[in-house]
Amino acid sequence: PVCGCLLMRAPDCEHGGGDAVRPYTPVSSSNFENGFEIMLKLYEEWGDKRHLHSYCPPGAVSNHVFGLKVGDSVDFKHIAANVKIPYYHTDGSPPGFKGANRLTLIAVGVGIAPMIQVLHEVLDNNEDDTTEVVLLYGNRTVDDILMADLLNRWERDYASRFRVIHHIGSRYQNVLMHFDDCPKDCGKPCKRRKFPDPVNFDQIPVEKRERGWISEETIAKHGFPADDPTHRVMVCGLPNVYRTICGPRGTKDLAPGSALANLGFTKEQVVKF
Repeated sequence: PVCGCLLMRAPDCEHGGGDAVRPYTPVSSSNFENGFEIMLKLYEEWGDKRHLHSYCPPGAVSNHVFGLKVGDSVDFKHIAANVKIPYYHTDGSPPGFKGANRLTLIAVGVGIAPMIQVLHEVLDNNEDDTTEVVLLYGNRTVDDILMADLLNRWERDYASRFRVIHHIGSRYQNVLMHFDDCPKDCGKPCKRRKFPDPVNFDQIPVEKRERGWISEETIAKHGFPADDPTHRVMVCGLPNVYRTICGPRGTKDLAPGSALANLGFTKEQVVKF
């Protein structure tokens, strides 16, 4: 069902022991018969174990899958709780997400997967759907943009209803160094320092790009307004993305001080994939 993820099990692969289970959202259309397609990113170990704040172990499930051979099997499971918000097109009502005429999709990295599932339905699969969509998509580099050809095709085919704003995070994004005479409200990072643009940044049209991470400012600039009762925001990314944008994934509430809370959204308007 759209939108829903599947749980994949990697036997005896969890850090600390036991089976590792992770959610993956199919990126294939619901019209895809006799199977589904998922997108995996191989997460390798990085950092120094002596400094846990900057260390990440290798991905338990992704490394298991990348080690499989043709013909090996993988266990998947679907549970009702994995459907965060249903897409309706068979109950006699207009197709779409009930109560939502506008969608702001916020995705970082492989968090694009559930958004691809949303867009298949809203754009390609239901010609009577008139939902307007803006996708704020964050990546570390231009070359990291996933499903770029499909996103470009959708922008061409549905130009009046769909647009993408790419956010390319610079490695300088979190550099806080200020000049001695910087004012106290200079900002983080220093607004007066001029850092180089990310590699290939100029390949993205000016009106479709932002340098840096998705933020309260860029959501307000490019997304639909919070005071529109037909507006829904969907979020997917790593844990820090949720903490910054809306609050932890495991709770329905919006965290005070998060970007969406500051912009006046309610928890009923936000879906955390």
